Amino acid sequence: MNENNIYTAHKTRNIFKIGIFIVAGIIALLALFSVLDLYADYLEVREIGEQFVSVFVKNFLTKAVISIVCFIFSFLLLYFSTKIIQTNLENANAYHAFFNKRLLMLCIAALLALVASHYMSGSLYENYLSFKNAVSFDLKDPVLGLDISYYVFKRPFLEMLLDGITGIWTFLIFYCIILYFLLYIKIGERNFNDLIQNKSIMTHVIVNILVFMILKAASVWLSAQALLTGQFMDLTGGGFVDINIWMRFYNIAPFVILLITAIALFFLVKKKYIHAVISCFAYIGILIIINIVAWATQLLYVSPNEVIAESQYIQYNIDFTRFAYGLDQVEEYEYSVSENPIAEEVDIANDVVRNIRVIDFPATLTATNQLQGIRSYYYFNDMDVGVYNINGKKEAVAIGAREIAKENLDESAKNYLNQKFRFTHGFGVAMAKINGVTENGQPEYLIENLVPESKDGAPQITQPRIYFGQLTNDQVIVNTKLRELDYSEGTNDIEFDYDGSAGIQLSFGNKLLFALRTGDFRMLIANQITPESRLLLNRNILERVKKVAPFFKYDADPVIVIDDDGSLKWVIDGYTTSSELPYAQYTDGYNYIRNSFKVTVDAYTGDVTFYKIDNTDPILLSYEKMYPDLFSELPIPESIITKSKYPETLFNTQCKIYTQYHTTDPTVFYNKNDMYSVANEKYAQEVRPIEPYYNIMRLKEFNPDQDEMVLMLPFTLVNRENMVSWIAVGNEGENYGKIIAYKFPKNYTVYGPLQIENMIDNDPEISKEMTLWNTGGSNVIRGNLLVIPIDNIILYVEPVYITTDNQASLPLLKRIIVGCGDQIVMADTLENALKTLFGDTSDPADEPSDVPPADSNSDVSLPSADDLI
Repeated sequence: MNENNIYTAHKTRNIFKIGIFIVAGIIALLALFSVLDLYADYLEVREIGEQFVSVFVKNFLTKAVISIVCFIFSFLLLYFSTKIIQTNLENANAYHAFFNKRLLMLCIAALLALVASHYMSGSLYENYLSFKNAVSFDLKDPVLGLDISYYVFKRPFLEMLLDGITGIWTFLIFYCIILYFLLYIKIGERNFNDLIQNKSIMTHVIVNILVFMILKAASVWLSAQALLTGQFMDLTGGGFVDINIWMRFYNIAPFVILLITAIALFFLVKKKYIHAVISCFAYIGILIIINIVAWATQLLYVSPNEVIAESQYIQYNIDFTRFAYGLDQVEEYEYSVSENPIAEEVDIANDVVRNIRVIDFPATLTATNQLQGIRSYYYFNDMDVGVYNINGKKEAVAIGAREIAKENLDESAKNYLNQKFRFTHGFGVAMAKINGVTENGQPEYLIENLVPESKDGAPQITQPRIYFGQLTNDQVIVNTKLRELDYSEGTNDIEFDYDGSAGIQLSFGNKLLFALRTGDFRMLIANQITPESRLLLNRNILERVKKVAPFFKYDADPVIVIDDDGSLKWVIDGYTTSSELPYAQYTDGYNYIRNSFKVTVDAYTGDVTFYKIDNTDPILLSYEKMYPDLFSELPIPESIITKSKYPETLFNTQCKIYTQYHTTDPTVFYNKNDMYSVANEKYAQEVRPIEPYYNIMRLKEFNPDQDEMVLMLPFTLVNRENMVSWIAVGNEGENYGKIIAYKFPKNYTVYGPLQIENMIDNDPEISKEMTLWNTGGSNVIRGNLLVIPIDNIILYVEPVYITTDNQASLPLLKRIIVGCGDQIVMADTLENALKTLFGDTSDPADEPSDVPPADSNSDVSLPSADDLI
């Protein structure tokens, strides 16, 4: 070898070594960042709660073990396949120098195994944990007789595992064929015909194909079960053709596949390649025949007699859908409506009338931001309903949290110090009555002002600071040299130092770690930070909860409540869901849902607690087996559950399903001649479906002796506006989640909300006043129309607000419209409207003026309608 060749070889080796060093360095750096990221995740979970560390560790270890097993399986499969290829090529005198580079072979096998194991493992660990911790539903599918737990917990794992192995084996087949082709043909003196004549090589390929066909046979077996979550007509499940033709075929298809594979392999061994190909096409022929049979059965037997042929399977769909959404427990009652209601009938339900909601929540939210925002950087994101004991009486109230909204800071104040150290938290709540307003039409607050002032027996707040909420999407640092702004009192800023338990202490190591993680490198040089400073992160309450339990679904509308000790706590409704229930109809990607737990997050300390509220839900019980430390052993405190509510999101879903699945007769269901629709209303000037609304009522089906909070919604027939049903769900105690439905007589017209809205539009006096108010820069907002059953009466109640178009708009409640039967009246208060509607024997001189006095602080001042004529 001459000097130039030696130099070139030496240079090539050096480049190769440098390349290996660089690659190793990159891998080491990536591994370091992965470890640091994992450690940061651990710190974040531990900061949220020590009890959640076991959840984090179990998920990590399970995922790691499954990934390692998948890697070892893939690596051994690829490595030993390569060794078999090496042996076969040696025996064929086609040995290649590639096999001398053992390190290169190991690296290639490891790299390919890493990719394959990543593909295979994926979310397999989650399905494995469900498989291992399955809990019986005590309910079997109607076709195969398997417990529903098999479909929910076990089948997804088996299907994912089989798909993973099949995918890797498919890759292995192509890997072996390509390697044989490249290395065998590269010899130069050999061709493709020589390759397929080599018995050992063909045996290797054939065995791989045989294993692949066995895997496909198992996959076909699972396909039979998949029919139960398929589609027939527009329903979920298996129909007549699916069950009687396709399922029978899928039950024998695995054996057919294996038989055809064996025949094909026999012909390949005998070198009868044409016969082998014909054998493979036999399966395609069988598939064509089955498709023709299925099509003919559908066309000639099912379609002409569809309701009869599919009746049994429609019934399965009805039964399992009602179970999946908890509608099998709905209690239905016939509701007789009085055609000529009298005043005494309303007086009987005097307490119910007193609790009727007269405010509109969107208008109240707008008004609250104007009246109780106090500073531009405070914002009320929502007003939720809650039930509190006010002066010894159960009252429904609207309550909202005054959160920090840094985007509303003046531009000059949006600097690093202010946003990171000074403006750290919101302050207090506003609470208003839902059954009344002030004389000038503004919300009547029970808790108001920046430093919360409670009145009329409303609960006292001992810790008003909100470090964790719906709008706290950033990270802040507390216990620094720069004190936090607590609140402003006149021209003075009151300052505060956080003394809660939340946050990660910022040692130098933690500062460096979270600077890298968050990209906030200024915290490394900020001289305001001390060793006692703490980083508050995961402050958005939904993200905080998802950090420790991302496998659940959570309601997007948390509720703020005042606990008995005066602290503020967020309550988040949690759902267990599945998309694997046989015959259950899908909505939003799932076909089973339960509100089986609630989560509380302390607004000051960030403490998170999971509480079970449904111990009968198999999915919840399965997760409890998986993570014994996740749920509190204690029941949810009465001080929390009594002030929270049944989730509107779930009720909306149940009502959506109930519009069709209130019918249990398959023939009626098929003909769709009794389908409901959520009733429409005119909100502002727009016709739209009514949203569920909360109200305190006394319903004998819940509690004949006590008022309780319910969530309710009226229904009309599809393409009709007369009301046919009214549904409500309980919110308290043993009635939580209990659903009742009133069905109105079919021989008597009960006005639907939109018909009442049209009657309001057609009333000359009401229309005249609204037209006059809707001029001169003022707008009329007609709030939600409430439908209130009281004994055998249906009351319709709608608030009327006046507002303006400018940014300082302050909606004022000016009138209440009440309807009953075909009578509509409008007055300044609900009491006066009811007196006018049903008649009143009291002295008219005792009644208040029809028009409330103008609010001197408002931007709307209205004369009476008579003065404007």
